[in-house]
Amino acid sequence: MIRNAKNADRQVIYDIWRQVYTNMDLNELNYFFNRVYDQGKTVIIEQDDRIISTLHAQPHVLTMKQKRLRINYLLGMTTIPDYRMRGHMGELMNSMLDESSHQYLFTVIKAFHPQLYEKFGFETVCWHKQYRIPAKVFLKCEDDGVSRSFTSQELLSLYEQFTRHFDGYMIRDLKYYENLTQRAMGGDCRICVYRNEQDELTGYAFYRETDTDAEVKEILYMDSTALSRILKFIIRRKDAVTVNVSAAEKLEKLFPLAIPRKIPFLMAKLHQKELFNKLYDVHIQTASDAFKLLNKPMYNNDDF
Repeated sequence: MIRNAKNADRQVIYDIWRQVYTNMDLNELNYFFNRVYDQGKTVIIEQDDRIISTLHAQPHVLTMKQKRLRINYLLGMTTIPDYRMRGHMGELMNSMLDESSHQYLFTVIKAFHPQLYEKFGFETVCWHKQYRIPAKVFLKCEDDGVSRSFTSQELLSLYEQFTRHFDGYMIRDLKYYENLTQRAMGGDCRICVYRNEQDELTGYAFYRETDTDAEVKEILYMDSTALSRILKFIIRRKDAVTVNVSAAEKLEKLFPLAIPRKIPFLMAKLHQKELFNKLYDVHIQTASDAFKLLNKPMYNNDDF
């Protein structure tokens, strides 16, 4: 039986996610359920008097050609091991998509396994570049001006300034950055910022550390000085840093030996083609067609 999750189901759903997402940092999982979960909606399948499958949805607002569109962001599609390969994922997905089609122009989902979602009408619309840069590249770089001192408002202001150069990005607010700051206070996640000589915050990075490496989940910068100094700060006492950026950014201009990998990041399904065509005075058929209309390069890096 498919139904909406209740507050009483929360701990069971948490336990299922912890069981299934074995690679997810426990602090990240706790952050999601403490700060994000209640803003969205979860549907579940019950069988044999237990919850066996879950799917979560978070509402977002996405920019597209100077308009703001409400979209539905899906995540947390899980089925406990004993009940897999029985079509439960399809049941939940079709139920959620049917509901979304009456409320949203688009439903989106992370492109972890594109082939799994293509059969439901999703298409990859956003790619990232991933660079792995060894520490030796930064031997002559400085990290003056980089610190962990900032306010959530400063991060939001930089995001709004940075995304003026892009389209297809999610609208963020102060609460988003207050939550991100909390997210960086536990586990192995960190935030650092760069201030120029005028004490203006012109760059920040959200990243995760291991004993030997670091992975930059998001880095925003207004110039190459902010970019290089932030990465120098992050890579101290590390062997290498992995940097994820939008498909339009070209870090090889600053680091000539860095060769990027192109990685699918976000898939989308268009629900109301006729409404979209009327809204934008176009004649498109699919989500892929819609995102090709963007006037600027696409930036989208929200993971839930």
